[in-house]
Amino acid sequence: MCTPTLLFHKYVVYGGEKVGKTSFQQCLSEDEFCESYTPTIGCEVRVKSYSLDNIHCKSQIWTTSGQGKMMTISRAFLRGCSGEFDIFFTIRPCTQ
Repeated sequence: MCTPTLLFHKYVVYGGEKVGKTSFQQCLSEDEFCESYTPTIGCEVRVKSYSLDNIHCKSQIWTTSGQGKMMTISRAFLRGCSGEFDIFFTIRPCTQ
């Protein structure tokens, strides 16, 4: 019997204040959207587990607060990432 393969991925959701990073993270990890706003303090990690062709995958989805002081330490979260999502409002240029 073949042992199933386990793949691990780490993603960081990055962006300014109040652009929807946590909502996007929740959509990715739990397949649902919540319209209420709850600010992130520090960082938040959610895990999504799934299987593709008998390969078990686990993805960590990290998001940090959009405050300026968190943006400077966010680079540490980027180490070892498989990818990054940059979130911004197209109607609010200051978030790009």
